[in-house]
Amino acid sequence: MTVYQFALSEIADPVNYLVEYGVPAPYQHFQKYSEGKAAADGTVTGRGWSWFEWYWNYLSQTHRDIIKAFCADDLSAEVYARTLDEELVWHTYRCRMVWPVESPDIQNSHSMKVSIRFIVLEQMD
Repeated sequence: MTVYQFALSEIADPVNYLVEYGVPAPYQHFQKYSEGKAAADGTVTGRGWSWFEWYWNYLSQTHRDIIKAFCADDLSAEVYARTLDEELVWHTYRCRMVWPVESPDIQNSHSMKVSIRFIVLEQMD
């Protein structure tokens, strides 16, 4: 039984839990809409794709390389990721994983403040 359900895979089934790779659980942020549109009366309507972000204060180089392998040839790739939604319910999404453009801050063989965004979510379950 997994300690947490964060998962990342190139195929829909089965997804591979991060704990199986030895990668620590990320902090996460889920956003239901990519933007809000304000109306003249002050109401705001959510628009655009849902997205989420996984982030770590630090990752070992080995763990960073494991995650980076999912989009090794470019800065983004289509993946399947399992994460919590805004209501703290686990879901698997087909999505686009976007690797940060910035060079990592390396200290003592660890990458500091690693943040990966997942966009254009399509819920699979």
